[in-house]
Amino acid sequence: MVLYARSRGIPAALAAVVVSVAALMGLARATDSILYFGLIAMAIAAGAWGSGFAGEDPELDRTASVRWPVYRAAHLLVATAVAVGVVLALWSTVDPPLLPPGVVWRDLAGLAGLTALGAVTIGGRLAWAPPLGWAAILLLVPPDPTGVWPVITWLAQPEGSTAALITAVVLGVAGFACYAGFGPRPARW
Repeated sequence: MVLYARSRGIPAALAAVVVSVAALMGLARATDSILYFGLIAMAIAAGAWGSGFAGEDPELDRTASVRWPVYRAAHLLVATAVAVGVVLALWSTVDPPLLPPGVVWRDLAGLAGLTALGAVTIGGRLAWAPPLGWAAILLLVPPDPTGVWPVITWLAQPEGSTAALITAVVLGVAGFACYAGFGPRPARW
């Protein structure tokens, strides 16, 4: 397991998650943009694990006598749980917390699924781009709880939003199923 963790860059990803979430938490508290910095912090927390979703040589991984769907599923679940734990632990140090725990769980589950979908479609090296891109959309599109916008701005919706929960669950389940079943896209460069 130690070799697997090192080969997937898990220690570096954990350090990146802690440092980036702490830095963005500081920026959020220093400005009035708590929601936006909080969402970018969660997108970075989910996306930091993306490069580890693919090994250095996916073709070599496919030849190993390892049940990769189980490893991939466990990796995604543990990465999501650790990201949630780091975000909640750091954000609980301020009063009031930046976002409610239910929103953190919902958003990070959806963002982790989006990261996994990125690993499957564009590869591990760029798997961070879909969650960060979706969070960046919120800089252009204001959160609106009516119409089609709750699906697009699901990250910024309040805790009780059904559309946001459904969007996060669909992204999380689709990412989990595709990544565990198909694995990452092989790197071509």
